[in-house]
Amino acid sequence: MGYENSISKVLGGIWMPIGSWVYYSDVFIESSGFVIATEFDLVWKLGESIEQAIEFSVTVSTKFDCIAVLKDGVEPWGPDLK
Repeated sequence: MGYENSISKVLGGIWMPIGSWVYYSDVFIESSGFVIATEFDLVWKLGESIEQAIEFSVTVSTKFDCIAVLKDGVEPWGPDLK
């Protein structure tokens, strides 16, 4: 892990690492309960609460939502981005 400072600069708040998801994504939670995953310098929303994040992680019942880019020149990718 090690994205905490980059995430705070881009999204604000204080982010704490809580684990990994899908092999290579680091998962973080903010004090409000908002949960994200970082992957290849992209930030993906998992949920606005830990409960939503767990449901999303298990069911992937909604589209992936790339909410930020941590590095200049990186383009968001993935299913149904627009």
